Amino acid sequence: RVVFDGGLRIPLESKIVKTAKETPTIVFHNGGDLRKNRELAAAGVETVGILRKDGGLDIGQALGILSERGISSLFVEGGSALVTSFIREGLADRLVCVIAPLIIGKGIEGIGDLGVERLGQARRLEPRKVYQLGRDVVWELDFNEE
Repeated sequence: RVVFDGGLRIPLESKIVKTAKETPTIVFHNGGDLRKNRELAAAGVETVGILRKDGGLDIGQALGILSERGISSLFVEGGSALVTSFIREGLADRLVCVIAPLIIGKGIEGIGDLGVERLGQARRLEPRKVYQLGRDVVWELDFNEE
């Protein structure tokens, strides 16, 4: 498991931390409390400090570290800042959208500002597969290499 957590805010009581000794877990961060680092290490979490970039973490540096360890693929499940960073940096190969039959009102954005001002600047996605999973519709899309 790989966690991107700039300020090491991951709770020590979280399931990820509590199961880190059974499931190898790396947390990439850009600083944080030395004591929290020690507590995470004692729980079996490996913490790796990386550079800041554009107000967040340097994802390219983190992926380089993972590549050196033989990890060449990630399933990224995160908030809009993390997902937006992967897309903006051109590091996403596939996007999986899950559409649930729920109406929640305004909601939260899944992808943040990519700087697209005209339709011609938008990244084109290629539909790969659409299927129903329970009541949800899952749409898998590949990023084109244009």
